Amino acid sequence: MKEISKISPSTVVRLIKIDLASCASVRAAAAEINASVSKIDVLINNAGIMGVKFSLTAENVESHLGANHIGHFLLTNLLIPKLEASGGGARIVNVSSAMYQFSPVMFDNYNFSDGKTYNAWIAYGQSKTANILFAVALARKLEKKGIKSYSLHPGVIQATGLSSGVDPAAWPVVGPMFESKKLEMPKEKNIEQGCATTLAAVLDPALDEKVLDYASDASNADKLWTLSEKIVGEIFCY
Repeated sequence: MKEISKISPSTVVRLIKIDLASCASVRAAAAEINASVSKIDVLINNAGIMGVKFSLTAENVESHLGANHIGHFLLTNLLIPKLEASGGGARIVNVSSAMYQFSPVMFDNYNFSDGKTYNAWIAYGQSKTANILFAVALARKLEKKGIKSYSLHPGVIQATGLSSGVDPAAWPVVGPMFESKKLEMPKEKNIEQGCATTLAAVLDPALDEKVLDYASDASNADKLWTLSEKIVGEIFCY
């Protein structure tokens, strides 16, 4: 915060506490945000967990899917009116990962048989696929409102601290998983390089001119939307 104030003294920075693994916390944070701003120009869904031991959220959802997707799903939908208030051109950016290739969303068993078949990297991959499908659904649903939605892979950025929460038992598994799926290990980036990808999704006007084909993911995107509504206990129509 001090660095931001130093670079741009006129910029007001406010921190609002949120636990993305709790819908109650998300609703409280959204209410606080909605009460404090007149509009939102950009929403970056960036927070997340990776490679942690099996646990369930307050809504009885595997923690990766709960924190990395369900929390963002609810927060984003609760903030849509403020994004609309931007007057067209607002953007929603979901930070996904190349590890989405580890797993689709397992609609019939997203909780890994209550942990019995749990694999931390499959769980993380499932949540990252969910980030992409959520971006697809948002882009389709909000197109007429002038709100754009994108997802991206920022690269491997050790300095974020994301890997600090990884279960030590999970580390030996990740390399062989890349090999078994014939995937290249993502290249490591520094913070500036990683941020550049996100900032491009936020600011690049050229993205507005691109015609993106969402048809191939439309069915699963809609299926995930319906499941997410069921989990959070609220229907969102646009």
